[in-house]
Amino acid sequence: MHAINQRAAKVLAQLVAGLRLGDRTSARTIGGPRGGAIMPVSVECIGADLFSVAHYYEQNGDLMADPEMVFWRRGAAFYPVHFQQDNLGIYRECLWFDDAGGPARVAPKEQRDQAAFAGTWMRNIRAQQREWFAAVAAFTQHAANDPHCTCADCMDRFSQEDQ
Repeated sequence: MHAINQRAAKVLAQLVAGLRLGDRTSARTIGGPRGGAIMPVSVECIGADLFSVAHYYEQNGDLMADPEMVFWRRGAAFYPVHFQQDNLGIYRECLWFDDAGGPARVAPKEQRDQAAFAGTWMRNIRAQQREWFAAVAAFTQHAANDPHCTCADCMDRFSQEDQ
């Protein structure tokens, strides 16, 4: 199987940190059109160690993935599962699971291609959403100095960027 590169995995790990299936913290939207042309990033926990990352836009009342990728996390590694680009009619799977939730079949070339794309895409997301990543880094640094910190300044700054 072909995981995304380590730099992309670090970005993705920050995007999915704290997301849990089945509760109010199963999804987040980062960024948005604050006068800019950057599309928000939607991140969601959709299954046990499965995460969806997507840009969406609305067309004729429907949300269109531009694109969406699903990743499976195993340890610190993330493996592409599928890629979808609605406006081009593209849906490509590269990893299938058995009934127990483990990998059953992989399309190696497709997964390699998706992993390469994910590397570029995560780099772009990191650059486009730099304010959110800076807030996460500041919060993480502050929390490292005081792991029990719940100061209003840090919590407000982090939660505002996370909306």
